[in-house]
Parts: sequence; C-alpha cells; structure tokens
Amino acid sequence: YQALKHELAPIKPLPKFLCVKAVVFFSFWQGTFLEFLVLIGIIKDSGKDPDGYTADETAETVQNLLICIEMFGFSIAHHLVFSHKPFIPDHELPPPQFLT
Repeated sequence: YQALKHELAPIKPLPKFLCVKAVVFFSFWQGTFLEFLVLIGIIKDSGKDPDGYTADETAETVQNLLICIEMFGFSIAHHLVFSHKPFIPDHELPPPQFLT
C-alpha cells in the first residue's frame, strides 16, 4: 500500500479494504466464539426430544441469524464505500435532490 499510496489515493482503498475484511473478520470470530460456547456447555442440546436441535445445530442457527442481521449494516457500509460517484464526470452529476 505504501508504495502506491499516492496513485491509489483517488479511489480510497483503505475503507474498501476494511469493509471487506470486516465481513470476514466478524463471521470467522463469531463462529469461533459460538463454538467455544458449545464447548464449555453454555449452548446445549435442546432437550430429550428426538426431533430437537443439537448444540452444534443451535450454534450454527444463531450464527446464520447474526450474519443476516450484520449484513444489513455491512450492505449500507458497502453502498457508501463502493460508490459509483467517483467514476462519473462532474458535469454529468445531477443536482442534489433536496435542492430541486
């Protein structure tokens, strides 16, 4: 990054890098944390019911739910960070909506 810092400055690579890395980081570490909770017995099997969920299935379901919730926030961040506006010439930009 440092070698091409000035050449890459117009496209602002650091927020883009952090935005993508955050998705991977949170997904991995929350999965690891949930597996740890299963290991120490905080997340347990759902009971004696033969159709119940195992602790691993419960942890996987919780992780899937958390990822769905987190992706809403990450989608907003990605929309802001990966904007199309830097690629539009200034004379083609429409006026802000609140002024018209």
